[in-house]
Amino acid sequence: MLVAARGRLMQALPAGGVMVAVQASEAEVLSLLEGVEGRVGVAAVNGPEAVVVSGAGAEVGEVAAVLEARGRRVKRLAVSHAFHSPLMEPVLEDFRAVVEGLAFHEPTMPFVSAVTGAVVGAEIAAPGYWVRHVREAVRFADALQALHAFGARRFVEVGPDAVLTGLVGQVFEAGVAAVAVLRRDQGDARALMSAVGRLYVAGVSVDWSAVLPGGRRVELPTYAFQHERYWLDPEELETADGTVAPARPQDNTETLDTDARFWAAVADEDLGSLATLLGIDGERGDAAERAAVEAALPVLASWLGRRRATAPAPHYRVGWTAVTRRPDGATARLRGTWLLAVPARLGPDDALVTRLASALRAVGADARVVTVGDAEVAGDEEATGGSGAAGDVGTASCDGIAAEVSDLAADGGELGGVLSLLGLTAADGPRAARKVAVDTLALLEALSGADASVPVWSLTSGAVSTGASERVTGSAQAVLWGLGRLLAEDTEVRWAGVVDVPARCGDRVLRRLAEALVSPAGETELAVRDAGVFARRLLKAATADGAGGPARATALVPDGTLVVSGGIDTWRDRMARSLLASGAAHVLVATGPDEPEPTGTPEPAVDGITHVVCDVADGSALARLAASLPDGLPLTGVVHAPRVAVADGPLDKALHEVLGAELPALTGLSGIADPVALFLAVDVDALVGAPDIGAVAALAGWWEAVAREQAADQAPVRMVAADPDALDLAVLERALERTDGLLVVTRRDWAQYAGTHAATRGRRLLEGLPEARAALDAAAPAGEPGESGLLAGVDGPESLRRVLAARDADERLETLVELVRGQVAVVLGHASADAVSADGDFMDLGFASLTAVEFGHRLTTITGLKLPATLIYDHLNPVELAEYLADELDRELTAA
Repeated sequence: MLVAARGRLMQALPAGGVMVAVQASEAEVLSLLEGVEGRVGVAAVNGPEAVVVSGAGAEVGEVAAVLEARGRRVKRLAVSHAFHSPLMEPVLEDFRAVVEGLAFHEPTMPFVSAVTGAVVGAEIAAPGYWVRHVREAVRFADALQALHAFGARRFVEVGPDAVLTGLVGQVFEAGVAAVAVLRRDQGDARALMSAVGRLYVAGVSVDWSAVLPGGRRVELPTYAFQHERYWLDPEELETADGTVAPARPQDNTETLDTDARFWAAVADEDLGSLATLLGIDGERGDAAERAAVEAALPVLASWLGRRRATAPAPHYRVGWTAVTRRPDGATARLRGTWLLAVPARLGPDDALVTRLASALRAVGADARVVTVGDAEVAGDEEATGGSGAAGDVGTASCDGIAAEVSDLAADGGELGGVLSLLGLTAADGPRAARKVAVDTLALLEALSGADASVPVWSLTSGAVSTGASERVTGSAQAVLWGLGRLLAEDTEVRWAGVVDVPARCGDRVLRRLAEALVSPAGETELAVRDAGVFARRLLKAATADGAGGPARATALVPDGTLVVSGGIDTWRDRMARSLLASGAAHVLVATGPDEPEPTGTPEPAVDGITHVVCDVADGSALARLAASLPDGLPLTGVVHAPRVAVADGPLDKALHEVLGAELPALTGLSGIADPVALFLAVDVDALVGAPDIGAVAALAGWWEAVAREQAADQAPVRMVAADPDALDLAVLERALERTDGLLVVTRRDWAQYAGTHAATRGRRLLEGLPEARAALDAAAPAGEPGESGLLAGVDGPESLRRVLAARDADERLETLVELVRGQVAVVLGHASADAVSADGDFMDLGFASLTAVEFGHRLTTITGLKLPATLIYDHLNPVELAEYLADELDRELTAA
């Protein structure tokens, strides 16, 4: 009855309601609700400065905006309806009718109500009490205080996750413990045992014989001992044959390097190198040992060759890692004048432009806005950007940039850098992608002509996705991510990188963006989000499951027909044979109607492979081809590669040709009734960047965004970056199982590749691969900064004040940032402060109620200040908390 009633009542609730958690007192919130009564209300009071506001979306947004303007933290909650608000009133009478049919009894022990915040008795047995529970605010903080008055000092949360536990620390500064018995991110048994252990530590008596039947007590070691925790990615540990490899030593890469050299010598049957590696060469060697190795070498080489031939090529994915800023980067400033290159379609008065300029000025830059191009022409291009027309697009005039650089030099000013907004476009399709790429190249050329050798960053919005909760909204802009990988390898271009912000970004994101330009740590591909700054990485992906999300049934069936198109004729033939050999029933090799006849001796006919003339981007032509297939062999997939022959010549011309000719076959597939999978196939170099890949790198950036955008809409469109000999039917099926739109498959020796790219600016992409990271570390230049030593000699309040008194304001803040990061590392179990980002949100670092309290206690002990237990809730990140500590300590130092 209750389940059916719940569904009926939920349907009766008005849509559009929202709930937000705000950092404010109940009195402050109520003063803002006076004008919107009947539409918004207080849904919960979880602490002195923790209130949930619920109601109609527009009105709640107004209240949230006022509080944000006052510097209060506001967080929208993921809920289906505006519970505990006036919007619940339409269902109250129906709810009363349901609960009146239930039986209630008075509690037999003291019962503290979250409706009244006090002990209740007989009223809990009345239906009206539960009706109030639906409509009125949850007085969680008052209920906790009432329990505290009864003597309760330990609180246990019984529920599916640790939702309320963290709120206890907002009500009580110290002297209480809060434990959740279940956690969504842990198995039930582990979470329950952890909860029992925490309660025992907090002083609760535990019958261990009942908890652990058959367990026995043991003595702890009498020596000092410690442990270190690691959060490992299982995908990085999985090898090509599906086994799990041991973790790489953290402080010694010699073992990994030795293994790689050993197997390289075996593969090459290089007896001399192998003997040297084993220490049996020259005078040190034993003749019998050398003879044994010489006899075994062909056997080992043969075994290794067979294993490599039968093992599937390793799979990789693109992921993101948080960029950890050094303490000295927390207060770094931009120098000189920074130019904001703004397309005419936006103009200097655009809201985003003005907010970006303010963010740059906040970190020390003299921000100047320069408009590029003509407004009317820009408007026409924007309107037709998604049409897919193959005609040329005009190049934006960058005369304004050159003039601004010249004027600045004449005035004796210093040009610090350029942030280009030329990539921001709402249009889609090949025309918009070409416009974005060509305009950016024109900007670089203008700066080069003006002798402005300064870092150039390019801004995109919604061009990349950093996780399953995000989706790509600006695929045409993503052409700059591919182009940027090419420019990062060019030593003649001062390309700093490309940075992406969400389609909707607040001042917090723009502030992070400006700070990232101050100290990008050598990264060339950054995404700035509310949670922090993230850098693009190539990571190992599991070969046994999708690894990009839940696997789902593929649309590719072995008894269907696959079409191979694009590329050159030799690639198409090789691809068709690979698909046929790996289980495909029928493969069509499609040649475009405008392609010349292949030269050389034609390949002999192969059963199961048919050559046809068809433009896969032409919907009607592809539909006719699908209709001509025999029964039982329906069209199930298209594998399309770039027509690389058009990539020759100057880069700007090649971009016109490649991006114009390579419209993904989405338009063609839209005319097919049954679902057909589309695989956009590129070489691995197009994804990681290489000087000789040319304009295809820009195409790969665009295709990747298109694939991610389509995959998010449940469409069977994927990009596959693979070695030519690694692309087969199994890889295509694995690609469809991924939900992120991209699969990388290669047998590349990343250690060797990284060794030759250690000095390039695009090397950061490879640091997510253990074997590549070892080579990069080995090739790193000597003298890189290590531990800062800012806290040397600090062991308590007196020594801390003595150290701070000898330093200027900036050095004091750097010291306190290091102090905060170090204490976060201690309580969260990290090996050092390097694992803690200076600007990482405290809420994202993994604090629990107990660790938050411990963190406050440790800082109180070291600083000698009286600090609240709500430090991580009152301050956004280590930098903000360090600024607060600096203000408190500066008053003491000034008085002294």
